[in-house]
Amino acid sequence: MRTPTASQPPDPDEKLSGLPSAGSQSKEAIETSSNSAEVDSLCSLGRLGLNNLHLTETKRGEILGLINDMRPVYPNGTSIDESTADLSLVRMQEYLDLFFTNFNSCYPMIHTPTLEVLDTEPLFLLSMIVLGATYKEKEDHQLSVCLYDAMTPYIMSGVSGIKVPDLSILQAFMVLECYGMYRAGAYQRENAIIMHTFLFNAIRRLSRYHVRARIMVPDLRTDHEKDWKAFAYLEQYKRLILFIFMWDTQNVSYYSFMPSMSTQSIQVSLPCSKELWEAEDEDAWRAIVSSKTDPPMINNMVKDFIEDGGSIWSETLDSLSLSFILHGLMSMCNDMVHFHNQSIYLGNASQGNDSDWRGRMTAALELWKTKYDAYAMGTRQTIDEDSSLHEFRQENVAFLALYHTAHIVVNADIRHLQIAAGAEAIFGHVVTSTEHEESTKAVMEWVRLSPESAGHAAWHAAQMIREGLLNLRNWKANGMFHYPWCLYIGVLTTWAFVHFSQSQTDEECNRRGCHHSLGREDILQTQSKALMHQTISNMASCTPATIGRDLHRCCPHGLAIEVAKYLKTIRWTAAFEAMKVLEGIVDMESP
Repeated sequence: MRTPTASQPPDPDEKLSGLPSAGSQSKEAIETSSNSAEVDSLCSLGRLGLNNLHLTETKRGEILGLINDMRPVYPNGTSIDESTADLSLVRMQEYLDLFFTNFNSCYPMIHTPTLEVLDTEPLFLLSMIVLGATYKEKEDHQLSVCLYDAMTPYIMSGVSGIKVPDLSILQAFMVLECYGMYRAGAYQRENAIIMHTFLFNAIRRLSRYHVRARIMVPDLRTDHEKDWKAFAYLEQYKRLILFIFMWDTQNVSYYSFMPSMSTQSIQVSLPCSKELWEAEDEDAWRAIVSSKTDPPMINNMVKDFIEDGGSIWSETLDSLSLSFILHGLMSMCNDMVHFHNQSIYLGNASQGNDSDWRGRMTAALELWKTKYDAYAMGTRQTIDEDSSLHEFRQENVAFLALYHTAHIVVNADIRHLQIAAGAEAIFGHVVTSTEHEESTKAVMEWVRLSPESAGHAAWHAAQMIREGLLNLRNWKANGMFHYPWCLYIGVLTTWAFVHFSQSQTDEECNRRGCHHSLGREDILQTQSKALMHQTISNMASCTPATIGRDLHRCCPHGLAIEVAKYLKTIRWTAAFEAMKVLEGIVDMESP
């Protein structure tokens, strides 16, 4: 299906015949180079097991036709069109490859075995190319920003004319939302928020039962156990819903953004097994589909974790399913923190004081960790290659960062932490001086009047950072979008716990770990790593109950400096904003 506003591109071959020559190359040389590029691309994709994902000049022409309709330009006003070197067949293919090897491997949303590039919507392909370009050099990333800025108004102008969006259109919007939220600047983020709203409304409108207000997979009236392509369609649609839910939950947890979805609002099953998803062809899929049972419903599994029973131990859950369940638990926490909806989820547990539901959610999260550890142990024993083991460790650290962040969400107000640390804006909302004063007071009271809750959050923050230091090099966690922000929240929690626990009495000042504040600022620049290691070692070696006893040995500023250096390397406006906050807390005076 084509978007209603997209005019049909001219004949691809005609368009290509009008291309200007590349330098002094002859026509024969250009054709030879083009043919060679297609062969090299095929070889590369063959190694990845993605032989059906190669572009042709004809398909490139269709994409260029769409780009010409959008009329993107570089910041200097130069047009981006078929003469742009970075839109050659070779570059487009490279960007597409990067999308699948980076994004789709972390977030398996698109079923590559049934994806036929030659029959795919140019809009869908362009969305993948745009995101894939962000994994290359800065110049390629800049090109993608220019394309994205032209794509979003062009697409949104035609949204009202799409009565029933095709799956590929919804997937394109999902990819573009991820781009705006996690791979670009503030302007792109605002457009991504609009796309998120459209996506939510679209999948809700297409759900089978409107009356129940549940988001469900549309009924194709085909047997997805006998038809491979029907299976692929339904599985992709289900994963689309789950990934929208996942990122919606993260936005609420990290930025106090108003949620569009909750655990109660979706009624879909968990993803199929990795083996079934990655079956190379229909024959391979048929050979194993009969031996697989239908995955459980996500809301039922989340309920089982809350109630400490059900089919938790009998179900075989992989990392993707466990990740969605964790987000289900996080969504429940968000509902209780922001909307006080304890009775919806916990029944009688909501009748007691505030600590009752927090204790119940903490127990559910710890049960999740038990299930995840069992999965991780079993998976580790099957890995022989060093490269695979390295990837597994990165994935493990990233998933556990979500787990630790969930504990922080249960025990702390993430928004107050950011504002107290000096954030000037959160999710586009400019922080006022009054809000800063209120948040500073709230965090100080939390640390000093709720030491059990604050200690629990600080301990999990220390564990998160410790796991990253022991298992990652330069904090690189397999390209998962959430990890830098989880790390940032962990640093803020660590800093707040140390910073607001300290008294201003002479005795306490003499025992502080931040000796650089006594005229030795150079220590921060020369020994920031050592200070970070010492602080995290001290805090992570304690228990949540005893973590506050030896804070005179802890200095969170070395940690802030080192993580700020890491955030500076990430091409993402939120990471830049977080970096500025961490740089600012180093000079912040004690309360």
